[in-house]
Amino acid sequence: MVPSINELEIEAFSVIIRMQTDSHELPFHELYEMELDHVSALEEIGLKRVFFTEKHVNPYRPCPSQPVIIAAASQRTSRLRLGALVYVLPMRSPLLLAEEVSMLDHICKGRLELGLGSGVDVGSRALACMKLDPDTARDMSIEATRFLIEYFRSGGTTFSFDGRYYKFENVRPPVMPYQKPHPPLWFPVRRRESVEWTAENGYNIVRGWLSGLKGTTKEHFDLYKRIFESRASNPIGGKGPFLSLSKLILVDKDGYRAKQRGGAAIRRHLTYLLKEWSVRWTTASPPLIENSLLSELRVNVIESDIAADYAVQRGIAFFGTPDQVVAQMRRTLSETGANSFVLLTRFGDLSHTESLKTVELLVNEVAPALIKS
Repeated sequence: MVPSINELEIEAFSVIIRMQTDSHELPFHELYEMELDHVSALEEIGLKRVFFTEKHVNPYRPCPSQPVIIAAASQRTSRLRLGALVYVLPMRSPLLLAEEVSMLDHICKGRLELGLGSGVDVGSRALACMKLDPDTARDMSIEATRFLIEYFRSGGTTFSFDGRYYKFENVRPPVMPYQKPHPPLWFPVRRRESVEWTAENGYNIVRGWLSGLKGTTKEHFDLYKRIFESRASNPIGGKGPFLSLSKLILVDKDGYRAKQRGGAAIRRHLTYLLKEWSVRWTTASPPLIENSLLSELRVNVIESDIAADYAVQRGIAFFGTPDQVVAQMRRTLSETGANSFVLLTRFGDLSHTESLKTVELLVNEVAPALIKS
């Protein structure tokens, strides 16, 4: 059976570390140090899992290498699980990634979580530089995933792989993961066939924070549960499978302040995203977001004074006091069938201090109340 949020307990709540800078006044070494301090503080608060995001050829999102920052974070923490969400597979050799992940899992002493994807939604600028269309990137990602799983399940014995994009002969793995046969796997899903494949294998899935606008989340989660409970073996590692929703979140004891800051921050966040990615989002197959929804976001968020209310109502974000956020989360769980959340606590111009306050209230008040209910 797919576990409920009550069974997952505090592990049902993960936080995304999304490095960003609006200017280059802060030296990069200080930015990285600040982010690592932030991760250490999240562990002290009691959070159980963080995910780092990957960005390429983007001077305002300086995190092109997740293994580097995860390795550094592993030396600042001892309990926190550290994940990548996602490795953009078309950007790298799957053999190099398999060896790198195996080594990194030992450095983390078995605390690594592994998110894999094509990068159509998160690596669009990089894929454009490589002159890769979304369909080709997706096909490369599927094949790279097949290779990775074959590598992890080889048990260290020599094997060969003959694919369309990747061909390897007599691969003898020099190192295998600390976790057997591999770290817990996470996949962003938008297509029905992706849901079916992940459910058959018991892998964790996550829906993006704009997925609520498309109205297919419950359909996909229900499909996953039916397949998993009838055909899948037990998931590998952890308490899962996790059926997660990614959401923006700001929790504050002052509900008015939460809405004001959340509304301003999401307005700034979306202004940047729509400027950067609108063309790629609408031309992907299937589109990541339709032109009609782009127009809806412009009218109701970027050009609106009630952006926070709209974001909460449309299932994009959780804004409010602990009690208000508990109610919003409870409604979301009921409407979608999700059992966990992957939360973005820093977006727009929100500070590390505001992020920590949100996570502290999440861990100490929101999660216990939600799990108890």
